[in-house]
Amino acid sequence: MNALISPRQAKTVKRRALLLLCLLACHPAVLAAPALRVAVGVPVLQTFVQRIGGERVETLILQGSGDPHAFEPSGRQIAALADARLYILAGLPFESAWLPRLQAIHPGLMVMDLRRAVPIRPLDDPGPTRGDADRPADPHVWTDPAGALRLVDAIRDQLTALDPAGQPSYETASRRLRRDLEALEAEITPLLAPQRGRALLVFHPGWGYLADHHGLVQVPLEVGGREPGALQLQRIMALARKERAGALFLQPGHGDRLARQVAGELGIPVVVADPLAADYFGNVRILARALATASVAP
Repeated sequence: MNALISPRQAKTVKRRALLLLCLLACHPAVLAAPALRVAVGVPVLQTFVQRIGGERVETLILQGSGDPHAFEPSGRQIAALADARLYILAGLPFESAWLPRLQAIHPGLMVMDLRRAVPIRPLDDPGPTRGDADRPADPHVWTDPAGALRLVDAIRDQLTALDPAGQPSYETASRRLRRDLEALEAEITPLLAPQRGRALLVFHPGWGYLADHHGLVQVPLEVGGREPGALQLQRIMALARKERAGALFLQPGHGDRLARQVAGELGIPVVVADPLAADYFGNVRILARALATASVAP
């Protein structure tokens, strides 16, 4: 059997081989490097990371909804983090419970603590007075759009350190996100300016950074997953009346029944605004607009 091919056939084979190599080289799946895997605890941080990381980053999320105080990640969820290179820590209660176990299983996992990027405030506590040093740090560092600009820079820098080739992409995306946050701050500032000194009545103390920045007094009904006792609830309601609270803000998964009971007695609406939700911009707007439009008795 003659295995020789003609010059014409050889030319055709060579042409096809070159075409195949070109197609392979130009295919995105070949050109693209494996995505940088970054894990976060709650949806809002997934939004920030994905806005900055784009297609170069795959974001894994542990807690999708509900009360973070009662959340316990499953073995499957922890196993899914095996290939993650970075965990962005907010300091939420469930993270302090299981993160050491995860690091023992996955010692190569880098942990970035967002609380190091901004000045930290103590978590508001509705109980009897405690000094700031006796209260845990408030982990909801992203809730103030102006303060969140620092978080954008910190996340951008961390992604760049792990993926230097992505620096131009991360820089461009972070500038866009910064512009959106600045626009959000410009939008809510005139809505909140007339509310300075008034109470921001919340069931769970998740909006403290925004409250501080805009001169509001955050008054929570509970902290650390604990509902108030009868005497404590009376003090909170008296304070809410004194500070002219115009609405009670409820985070999904936190005390719907008690929140609506308290709001009914105070004669104010219940507004659902979730500081952990993926729709960060939407929830900040809900809170600001509700405060601006609530009917407040003099």
